[in-house]
Amino acid sequence: MTHRILARGHSYGGDPLPGWVLLTIIVVFAAYLGYRYWQGK
Repeated sequence: MTHRILARGHSYGGDPLPGWVLLTIIVVFAAYLGYRYWQGK
């Protein structure tokens, strides 16, 4: 998942994604997984 995001960031204009963008994506994704996990319980 992470490698795919980084590769996609490099493919657009050749510049890697800023650290805060990648961090935000990870936090949102983790929050979503946590929400789904608690809903399952």
